[in-house]
Amino acid sequence: MQTLDLTFVAFVLVASLRCWLRAIRRYRRGDPLLEWEPRAMVPWTVWEVLAAVFVFLCVQLLVVTGVRQWLGPELEFSSVELTSDQWVGVLLADSLAKLAAAAVWLLLIRRVARATWQDIGIQPHKLLQDLWLGGAVFVMWAPPVYVLQALLVYWMPYEHPLIEMLQERTEPVFLAVSGLAALVVAPVVEEFFFRTLLQGWFERLDTRGLTAFLIPRSRDIIPAGSPADEHPSGADWASAEPWDQPESASAGQAAGGGTWPILVTALLFALMHYPHGVPALVTLTLYAIAIGYVYRQTHRLVPCIVAHLALNAVSLLALARAILEG
Repeated sequence: MQTLDLTFVAFVLVASLRCWLRAIRRYRRGDPLLEWEPRAMVPWTVWEVLAAVFVFLCVQLLVVTGVRQWLGPELEFSSVELTSDQWVGVLLADSLAKLAAAAVWLLLIRRVARATWQDIGIQPHKLLQDLWLGGAVFVMWAPPVYVLQALLVYWMPYEHPLIEMLQERTEPVFLAVSGLAALVVAPVVEEFFFRTLLQGWFERLDTRGLTAFLIPRSRDIIPAGSPADEHPSGADWASAEPWDQPESASAGQAAGGGTWPILVTALLFALMHYPHGVPALVTLTLYAIAIGYVYRQTHRLVPCIVAHLALNAVSLLALARAILEG
């Protein structure tokens, strides 16, 4: 098993180095790491974003209320030690509630904002490319993120409730539900909200200014050199790296290609994890910036989910190994 671990680490390091060398070469040529892909501005406005936040808060309130009724109104999560079965119920209820909230968000922007699947960031004919791109984001950024986290944890406290629970409980059902929360629910729900809904609207705001508040349902194309509804055949990328896409327009020249939507979204994403400590805030901000850049250039959700899932999966596997060996 140790040989397998070393092989995986070596593969990630070599792949990361290769990605960074390619990035440096493209930077020296004045090219973006990823070519800008043309798209229509997202049709939702601030009202749909606020409605999504409201739905999430309502769902979380229902979960907390239901759990308190199930375990007793005197429950205080900070002081009462729950059994493994109780934690399974809490995690399962929270996961299902977040998935339900995501389903409501999807219905909201599909029906109210009349968003297409491309607006949402789903393009099935690019699924394999998106899987490859998400994996490339992980291998490129995981090593610096893990090194930075190790340095920060050495000097500052780091706490994560799921990690603490996994260190104390190894029941198969609890591990399965924890895996569901970390590897499915968190990547899908968080990337859908922060990248598609929030960053997508920030980019609309960056392009249209205050009219983004006042003029909903706009289908204006963010200029980049070709119509947003033109798609490649689906096979021409098979032998190319994610950054070797056909030339269109530089991301810096395209409308809606500003930097602040990426930074603000990444910071908000990291602040959601701030209770885990400063190391989580810093490293997640860095990783979220990388994911946000990919979303800005492609406007596709799957690479973001894959990159998020890969980081969580490796972290979870490393923790499981440490627990088993300890």
